[in-house]
Amino acid sequence: MDCVSQQAQAPPPRRHRHDLVCVERAALLMLFLMGLALVAGCARAAPGSDEREGTQEAQLPSPTGAMSVARANHTATRLLDGRVLVAGGRDDTRYGVDAHSSAEIYDPRARQWTPAASMGSARSGHTATLLTDGRVLVLGGNRRMSEDSVLAAAEIYDPALNAWTAVAPMGLPRGGHTATLLADGRVLVAGGFSVLGRWQELAICEIYDPAAGAFSPAASLLYPRRGHAAVRLLDGKILVAGGEGNLAELYDPASDTWSLTGPMVENRADNAATLLPGGQVLVIGGTGAPWGGDTEAVQAEVYDPATSSWTAAPGLGAPSLQGEEIAVSGISGQRAVALANGRVLLSGGERSTRSPCPWYTMDSCADWRDSPSIAIFSGTALYDPAGGGWTAGASMISGRSEHTATLLLDGKVLLAGGYAGVARNDSSFWPDRVATTGAELLTTATRTASATWRTLLLAR
Repeated sequence: MDCVSQQAQAPPPRRHRHDLVCVERAALLMLFLMGLALVAGCARAAPGSDEREGTQEAQLPSPTGAMSVARANHTATRLLDGRVLVAGGRDDTRYGVDAHSSAEIYDPRARQWTPAASMGSARSGHTATLLTDGRVLVLGGNRRMSEDSVLAAAEIYDPALNAWTAVAPMGLPRGGHTATLLADGRVLVAGGFSVLGRWQELAICEIYDPAAGAFSPAASLLYPRRGHAAVRLLDGKILVAGGEGNLAELYDPASDTWSLTGPMVENRADNAATLLPGGQVLVIGGTGAPWGGDTEAVQAEVYDPATSSWTAAPGLGAPSLQGEEIAVSGISGQRAVALANGRVLLSGGERSTRSPCPWYTMDSCADWRDSPSIAIFSGTALYDPAGGGWTAGASMISGRSEHTATLLLDGKVLLAGGYAGVARNDSSFWPDRVATTGAELLTTATRTASATWRTLLLAR
């Protein structure tokens, strides 16, 4: 019998007592429901307990508006105030198509994109380096998808003025290079490719000094390379890995010299690399030869500065393409970003597949043009240096390759642009890759690392 029936049938002298019973029952029911809600909320969120105990991670991708134009091979630089400057890039991979000169800024607080002043030169495949004074140095790249459009032009973006200023150009045009901030505020530019009478890889290096506003020569790499990665170590030296077989080198700014490390576990180029909290460097992915080799670098590896040696990192085999084309080149276009909790987030990438048709029958092979020969991945993975292993992360909303992955001040990761689709190209054996305007945020709920690592990471 419910409370309403009890109240209707009870004699008048006892009405007050039954009213109290109903109120008590309702209060108990409300407390019970509130308890269930609290328990469920803690199970879902509990960021404090998860961070303290290091329990299972939850990754939640969410859309965060679209950029004004589709971009891939662009740059994304987190400014000192936490906003992100995105510059350049291209719509697709069609030969001769111009790159973008436009730039835009993402504001994490408003979760909005706004236009920024355009660069003086359209470019993709360039570098963007945050200087110690908060300005952004942009170097080199290509004006369009062709061999004769490599740039030497350099320019600096000032967030306070929303303006670009051209500075003295590099000593030679280059793309596929690295530009790494040194501990003293200068920028080391290493390797890449150029057109010096003919298209070739570079060993030539130079240093940009913001105080002088000019470049000066630096010692050359021991081996020319492009599609490599460069990381500043805790001692200030620069590790350059990939782009030239299994050879890696160390640059010492104090002596302006290069030296070889121990050999890498795998040959690789177009790979990603990131600093770990202990000072080691994780190197991931890439092809087995510079830009488009017929082998893949499936094994991640870790460099230890204490021993100058490389060791294989467990797990993370190449994604399977069972049932698709019979031969593959390497996985490229992946992006790796160090998180504030000490882990590393790996996202996206692509794998080019070769047709089962012999090259001399391509024109008559119906399967060649009808089936895509590029697979673009939407998966993510997390590397834990403490345990030395990988765990699968949440899939991105869109597959992405040659996108950008930027750690925001609140610990989220902004994933923007990249090649997200494939379009048939009747004038080429290979399809064109098509960029996206889309961007998304990846929220990772994990335990936090030391305050020292967080401070170091957000300052680099």
